[in-house]
Amino acid sequence: MAARGSFALDLVRPLASLMPAVQRPNRVVPFHLRALYTGLSVSVFMVCSHMPLYGVRYAASGAEPMSWVRSIFASNRGTLMEFGVGPVVKGGTVMQLLTASKLIHVDQNVRADRELVYAARKVLAMAVALGESAAYVLMGMYGPVGALNGALIVLQLFSASAVVIFLDDLFDKGYGLRGSAISLLSATNTCGKVFWQAFSPVTVNTGRGPEFEGIVLAVIYQAVARAGNICALVGTMLRRHLLNVMNVFATCLVLLAAVYL
Repeated sequence: MAARGSFALDLVRPLASLMPAVQRPNRVVPFHLRALYTGLSVSVFMVCSHMPLYGVRYAASGAEPMSWVRSIFASNRGTLMEFGVGPVVKGGTVMQLLTASKLIHVDQNVRADRELVYAARKVLAMAVALGESAAYVLMGMYGPVGALNGALIVLQLFSASAVVIFLDDLFDKGYGLRGSAISLLSATNTCGKVFWQAFSPVTVNTGRGPEFEGIVLAVIYQAVARAGNICALVGTMLRRHLLNVMNVFATCLVLLAAVYL
């Protein structure tokens, strides 16, 4: 079994050099450079998270059965970050299962073996991204896009996943403020969504009149426009149909715990 596992890793070796990679620094990267790389990485990820896919002919709206997974994988529907950090997480999980179950023999004391396993994780992540993007197009997730647009969509999703793998490698090599880019990008995506839902100026008809989607603007409006109406103010703060104060407070606690623990 160990020999077969080693043979499987040897098959990955030719693809390892094709994976996006960052050269390991010779010395500790200064703090200001790590802060700069972290800011640039987060900015690239956020731009890709709001850049729509070219060739998609449908509006990315409506109910989605797997919407809860997007919060975990920091993905945004209909954008370049359709998969978010999902391929990296799935590739790493598969490699951990294979090594822990001894299906692949790895000597952690040998640097070449560790680097080969790390490269294999990236190869698996790229394979997952390619398979998922092809499945999305073939299953009609983006509507009838045609052969050319379908190929372009697969290429866009595949390239975006390569960018995420590159950012993860950048942090793993010590260029970021944290050891892993996955937790940082996930937290950044969640913070962006919470910030928008907290300050969104979009008005929603809730049945009791138009109301701001953003909880902060909704509370300010209730406090100014309906001064003295404590019941209406409390009702807005604890509303059930949209984001409320308790949701924001709980999210902030979770994010603080994720940063400091």
